[in-house]
This record gives sequence, structure tokens and C-alpha cells, in this order.
Amino acid sequence: MGGVTDRLAEFVAANAGRSFGGDHAVATKAVVLDSVGVIAAGAGSEAGHAALRYARSASVGCSAGLRWWGGPVDVPPSVAAMCTGTLAHALDFDDALPGAGHPSALLLSALLADQRTPVSGVALVSAFIVGYEVNARLAKAVGHRHYLHGWHTTATIGSFGATAAVCALLGLDEPTVRTAFGIAGSLTGGLQRNFGTMTKPLHSGLAASNGVLAARLASNGMTSADAIFDGPRGYLDIYSLGASRLDAFDDLGDRWAISSPGSTVKKYPCALETYRAVEAAVEAREQLGVPATEIAAVECIVPPGTMGPLRYHRPTTELEAKFSMHYTVAAALFDGTLTLDSFTDAAIERPAVRALMELVAVREDVVCRPEDPEGLNSSASSGGFVDVVVRTRDGRSATARVTNVVGSPARPLTEQEQRSKFTDCLRTGGRDTGLVDELLARLRDLDRVDDVDKALTVLTPTNAEEHR
Repeated sequence: MGGVTDRLAEFVAANAGRSFGGDHAVATKAVVLDSVGVIAAGAGSEAGHAALRYARSASVGCSAGLRWWGGPVDVPPSVAAMCTGTLAHALDFDDALPGAGHPSALLLSALLADQRTPVSGVALVSAFIVGYEVNARLAKAVGHRHYLHGWHTTATIGSFGATAAVCALLGLDEPTVRTAFGIAGSLTGGLQRNFGTMTKPLHSGLAASNGVLAARLASNGMTSADAIFDGPRGYLDIYSLGASRLDAFDDLGDRWAISSPGSTVKKYPCALETYRAVEAAVEAREQLGVPATEIAAVECIVPPGTMGPLRYHRPTTELEAKFSMHYTVAAALFDGTLTLDSFTDAAIERPAVRALMELVAVREDVVCRPEDPEGLNSSASSGGFVDVVVRTRDGRSATARVTNVVGSPARPLTEQEQRSKFTDCLRTGGRDTGLVDELLARLRDLDRVDDVDKALTVLTPTNAEEHR
């Protein structure tokens, strides 16, 4: 058996065009549906506006038409992938695979980048699953120390997932896939320092674009290192910081990450690391039966590593607020939940919420993740548990514990919750919410779709200025 590069290249080439059914196909359709929704929603964001302006500037000017995501029809595929990947992650509402970032939206963006070649629903599902698997395996192999050190896995490992997906879609042979991985190895990047800015969602767009570029360059004769993942100065050696896990590939091809462990479909448009504290805080407040104005103190006890990406104690923008434990907990206590409307400048600046933020304290404690106390092998968003203690002005207190994240395979969103989210996404992106049922039906029956991009044209805005 060869090294990691050989194994992954062989895996991609061997599974290109494979027909996936059952749980794998059902799980893929669910996250594709969710990804279409968040791409549409992202067009209504400031980061989305910037990405779409760039797409218009990159247009070759041969056609005035628009694609379903709002960009010109004549932009190069790599630009289309960058834009849709950025739109998808712009509101931090796209699904996640804890420990492996946000692969779904960037995979979809890469696979639908080139509208010149129709992609059927069957072909999309097949290539998507292959890319998702490579993304999951490499994320485990590079180890969680990679993320703790400050890399953004969506951008780094996501580039390889997108590369694998496009290679599978194109039916590239093993040597060409190996070359594509080598090219992608020199394209990856993405620092958590940019969390809370528009460049954070750009990471997703760049990963999608990297996949398109790497696969297309390799298919056109570009060369690269033969074994990018292996040996000294290889990708795993450098990016794992000495903690690579080659056992990540032991059952490659036998277990598929799209259904085991499966993706977490987001209920709230903010960092997944905040979810359990948000839910526990609301539950504790409900136990006490008091309004937020009667709260005297809130203590969140979380697993080690939780606060790494949550950089903002006193956020001043909607993007910063998505990465603030203090704001998300305070807003949820005040409003009872978090929605897209929770992350606007007006919502963030509410005096009552700002005052409540100052009452929130957060403490990382190894007791919250006894199976992995140092957080080296599991994500802080899903491993262990979170406790929140809420104290009232009259001296009472209540404690709530949340273990499983809402939207995870252990606590999946209901069909009605999925529909509500999709509806909110279309509304936020300025699309016709009357299209919801038609689109849900199409996306849940991808096997019958001959051209996915064409099937989504009902989402096309009437003019580019709608999303300036």
C-alpha cells in the first residue's frame, strides 16, 4: 500500500461516477438543499455584495445574463466557485462537520462552477460524497491541533475536498488526481485571525475556487509533487504540527462521513462553538421563569478550545457578533432564540443586550470534555458538554447542561425547521419565498434532475443591482 497521496488519488479515481443510494444519498440531498438556501441568503449580506461586485468586474462582458446565484453567466468557473462559496459562508449559516469545517457549501460551489457542462443530480451526489469523504479523512489526519493553532480547516482542508470532488466529476485518472492534490497543496491557506471579517467567508470561496483550479490545471498538463501529503515537508508533516493521524485512512471506502458521523445543519447563523451555551442559557432561564432583565449573572463552563475562534467580547459589527460567546448568549437570553435578525447592527447595539453581555462570564474547563481533556482529538463544538449557570437578582440560580448540538445527527432539525430556515434564507437574499416548495421538491428529488444549475434558475435575480 502506498502513501496517503496514492491512497486518496486511487480512492477518488476508483469512485468517480459511482452510484450512491440509501442513507448516503439522502444525507447529501439534505445538505445540498441547505447549501442552496444559504447561498441565496448570502447575496443579501455585505460580504455577498462585495463578492458579487467582484464577479461583475471579472466578467468578460459577452453577456448581460445572470446565473441563479446572482453573478454574470460569463465569469470563469474559478470565479463562480469563489463567489458562491463566499455567499454560502457569508452568514455563517452553512452546515458543518465538526473537526472538518464547512465542506458542503464549498463542494457544491466547486461542482456547479462551470455551467457549460450540465451536472445531473446523480453526478452531483456522487462527486459530492467523494469530495466530502476526502475532506473528512484529511481533517482527521491533520489533527485538531491544526485548528487550535489558528488555521481555518474550511480553507485549508476544504481545498482538497473541493479538488477531489471536481476530479471525481471530471472522471480524472489516478495520476492526474495525484497531480491535482499537489497543486492544491500550494493553494491552501486561511487564518482564524480573519474570523469576524468578510475574509472568513471568503475562505470558503477560495477553497472552492482552489478545487476548480487544481483539477483543471492538472487535467491540462500542469505538474506538481507526486506525494504532497507524505514524508518530510509534505502537507501532513507541516500542517499537523507533528500530530498527524494516519489511522484516519484505515477504513477508507468502508465508512462514509456523509452519513457517519454526518453533518450538522445549522439552526443559528453564528459560530457552532456558541450553540450549546446558547441553548443551555435559555433552558436555565426558562427553569427560573424570569425575563432577561432579572438576570444578575451568567456563567458558561465550556470545553478547552471553545474560545479560540470566539474572539470578540464586545462585538461592534454583525460579523464580530457571530464569533462572540458573550453576545450570542445575551441575545438568546433576551429574545429566547437566535435568528438572522439577531445579527444586524441595530440588534447588536440594543442597550439592554449590551448590558446583559457584561453579566456573561465564560470559563474553559477540562471537566467538560473528560474523553479528550486537552481537546487534541475532538472539536470544542461537539465534544464533551457545556454547562451554564444563570443567577437572578433575587438570589436564585439554575443550571442546564447541553451535550448534543441542535442540528447534529443526534438532534436533527425537523422538516418544518428545515423549511423555515430555507424560507428565511430566500427572504434574506431577496428571493421570492413563494418558490420554497417548488425548490424543496426539486432538491429532495435530485435523482430526477438532469441539470442542477438549470433547475435553480428560478432563483435568478432580475438584475445585478438587486444585490449591489
